[in-house]
Amino acid sequence: MRRRRRVLAAIAAAGTVCALVATVPPATAAAPRAGTTPTVTAYASANFASSGHIQPRFFVGGAVGGLLGFLLNPVLTGLINPLMTLITQLPQNIMSPIAQSVNSSGLEANNPVAAPAPPTTFTDCASVGLPPDACFNIYSLTTQDNPFVTYKADQTAGWTVTDTSSGANQVRAQAHTGAFEFDVMGMPLIKATSALAAVTCPTVLGQTATATSTLEGVSMFDGTIQSTRADSSLGWLNLSAFNQTLVNIGQIVTGTFQGSPLSVALTGSGLSTTVQLDPYALFDALGLNVVSSLLQDILPGSDIKLQAFVGPGETSDGVGYAKAWGNSFGIDLSAHFEIGVAGVLTIGFEIPTGIVMNGGSPTGGNLLGLKISYAACTSDNPQPASAIPPGVN
Repeated sequence: MRRRRRVLAAIAAAGTVCALVATVPPATAAAPRAGTTPTVTAYASANFASSGHIQPRFFVGGAVGGLLGFLLNPVLTGLINPLMTLITQLPQNIMSPIAQSVNSSGLEANNPVAAPAPPTTFTDCASVGLPPDACFNIYSLTTQDNPFVTYKADQTAGWTVTDTSSGANQVRAQAHTGAFEFDVMGMPLIKATSALAAVTCPTVLGQTATATSTLEGVSMFDGTIQSTRADSSLGWLNLSAFNQTLVNIGQIVTGTFQGSPLSVALTGSGLSTTVQLDPYALFDALGLNVVSSLLQDILPGSDIKLQAFVGPGETSDGVGYAKAWGNSFGIDLSAHFEIGVAGVLTIGFEIPTGIVMNGGSPTGGNLLGLKISYAACTSDNPQPASAIPPGVN
């Protein structure tokens, strides 16, 4: 408990990470002798969210001459300075409503009890005969009002049991989030019917633990992109975008959504989407009132992208441990545009992307990173760093 309090205090002090996950402490028991039964523990939790970090910048180009004060000062005071402030604060403003919704919900289980494994969905923990420390359940999780992003989920549940329905009495953990959705800038970015993480640790020495992550019923951009299922072993099934089937990694499909160009790419286990925005859409989403004369001076070729990636989460298993995330999701905003007279004086504005590639799959995102549903188990051995939720160690 002391270690748990120190972790939560560190996260609260940082102010940039909201973690609703269970800590996986090192086991204290000595390794059992051959033929003995190992001590197996399990953990389950709901969400891990991390705010991004944006450092926008502006620059001046062209032969400024005598036009410097005439154009530079109005643009700085009327657009660049307020835009810099809003963009810098945006990641934490997005995180705050999510933190308010989930931070005090106590969605974790870390005490396996002898019981049959419950179904994926259930009414409440009492209905499946599990105590609160081995089970969690909540309905109608919704973020507080936020003009840029909203997150909703129906049932979020999880459990840890020593499964008496199996003769082997395996220790199992499961976390499930049902019917979750994200809307960003008024766009229905993603809806999914289920994100599920499940692990099993045997109680027989030398046997391998297993971990699976599954994402089901995916719909993005109001049905423009669809998939029946994506999981850690088979990848994406029945995946289509703009009525075209996506089957090959690196394949890109393009079209339009609500008048904006939209591209979809299958990258490893992740699905990456990019929406090209015009400056007006960005300013409106931020609630930024801009003098119309400034907008008329925005040069052609502005590049503003809202990117999102989604996919089944990471899994890791072996002899003595297993862990899984049901879903990994992130959103990112990047931009480059200039205002002024080309070749004479231009004032540029940039937002760098925060997305990086991890083993061929996108991760990161400068607005928000969210992992949904976590499960882990261990058998009489300290957990490797890879089995501990990010930020909780």
